[in-house]
Amino acid sequence: MAELKVTITEIIEANTYPDLAVAEFTDRFGKVHILRDKLPVFSKDDLDLTVPKEGIARCTIMDKNADFCTISLQYPDDIEDDEGEQLFEVDKSLVTEDAENSAEMCSP
Repeated sequence: MAELKVTITEIIEANTYPDLAVAEFTDRFGKVHILRDKLPVFSKDDLDLTVPKEGIARCTIMDKNADFCTISLQYPDDIEDDEGEQLFEVDKSLVTEDAENSAEMCSP
């Protein structure tokens, strides 16, 4: 399991449980992708509604090289961007192994 660094930019529905949030990241081509899901999907601290703030989207590393990783947001949380995409190429600095397994960055 890996984590993609995202920025939580908006709380869509506060005072509901769970709160809904908007997060974004930029792929290796410079395109910004918008994700919408429950706040606990993006943040372990789902009580702090301050935005913008750093967050994560759990992902699977499908492929990697010296410069970037190809990731899928399908597993485990079935996240997609506003265009329905789940497979992305991102700079390797945005992807880390899940803290439970390893603190290493995505690397060849």
